[in-house]
Amino acid sequence: MLAIMLLTLRGTPFIFQGQEIGMTNFDFKSLNEVNDVESHSLNILMKKLKIPSFLRWKWIKASSRDNARTPMHWDDSENAGFSKAKPWLGINANFKQINYAFQKNDPASVLNFYKALIKMRQKSECLKFGEFIPVYADTRLMVYQRKLDDEVYTVGFNFSSREVKLPGKITGLLTGSLLVSSADRKAVEGRLLPWDGVVVKSSHGAHRGAEGTKRGIGGFLGEGFCC
Repeated sequence: MLAIMLLTLRGTPFIFQGQEIGMTNFDFKSLNEVNDVESHSLNILMKKLKIPSFLRWKWIKASSRDNARTPMHWDDSENAGFSKAKPWLGINANFKQINYAFQKNDPASVLNFYKALIKMRQKSECLKFGEFIPVYADTRLMVYQRKLDDEVYTVGFNFSSREVKLPGKITGLLTGSLLVSSADRKAVEGRLLPWDGVVVKSSHGAHRGAEGTKRGIGGFLGEGFCC
């Protein structure tokens, strides 16, 4: 779902190493496995503030920059195929399940989902250079459009673990050609599944999206609905 957001917003998308195969935070066992200077400095500061060690470690383990610095998982061989020498940081224990070689020939993999999104963006002047039109947002749902001339992409997300029934005005915008669905759906049908993201292309409906934003960003962020 977040891959859809990254590659349909304006600006230059950055995909960090391992993101395209869904690599997770590292399974650190102790602070001794962390090289990040900031993490060690934070630990010293929290210790001075009398924060219990278990809390210090919980926060550092979740937020350390080293989570994004571990070696890329290329395959399921020694050191995840990254190097025959010992890497500067450890290898996550899940490298045998999450690696490039395992995903490259799987059409349903995270890797190939990213590839499809990148290809879609490369072919679309609208997604690269088009206007960003905020349409709707509440505590669970976000919808926006990208528009260039008569080309319109409507993008919707459900940031929750529950299915969301779309309000009528949003359902109308999410009609057209469903190009991408993180849940591998064939049609939106007036609802978004848990953690669902969709991209719908049409050559109409942009006015309807723009009309909903005349109140500005405040209306975009503040409007809600009940399901």
